[in-house]
Amino acid sequence: MAHPIEIPSHIVRKWQEMMDLVAEIMNLPSALIMKVESPNIRVFVASESKKNPWKRGEVAPLSGGTYCETVMATRQLLLVPDALQDDEWKSNPDVELGMISYLGLPITWPDGEIFGTICVLDSKRNDYSKVYSKLLLHCRDVSQADLRSLVTIRELEQSRSEDPALGRR
Repeated sequence: MAHPIEIPSHIVRKWQEMMDLVAEIMNLPSALIMKVESPNIRVFVASESKKNPWKRGEVAPLSGGTYCETVMATRQLLLVPDALQDDEWKSNPDVELGMISYLGLPITWPDGEIFGTICVLDSKRNDYSKVYSKLLLHCRDVSQADLRSLVTIRELEQSRSEDPALGRR
């Protein structure tokens, strides 16, 4: 089910800058925030790095066997250092785009519903250092904090509309 809250443009811009920095710091072609829009998953933010095969707004079916689907299903970090050397991942659709390594985490709304994923991909084997894993985890936490703030604002607005006395000073 799609969450009813729209992500404001100032947050999208912040997430864009964050993912551009992640790609630059980690020296990767791709850093993404993906959003579930069942029965699909959409590239919500894509780093504007060279050789990133994804662009913002692209959509893929959720039945495609992607890395992100596994992250959302397990709600766990997924590290795939080299899909070409992994029987489970070597036929992953991202391999066709040249992305053979993956590190990703789920992003959830405050109620636990899946928003999507935050992930990085590389065209070569990458074991992603602990520092890089911590950086991605921190960025995920920032994204989730933004979602919590949006939900809190929505709840306050609804409370005010239901009880006009709350809107007065």
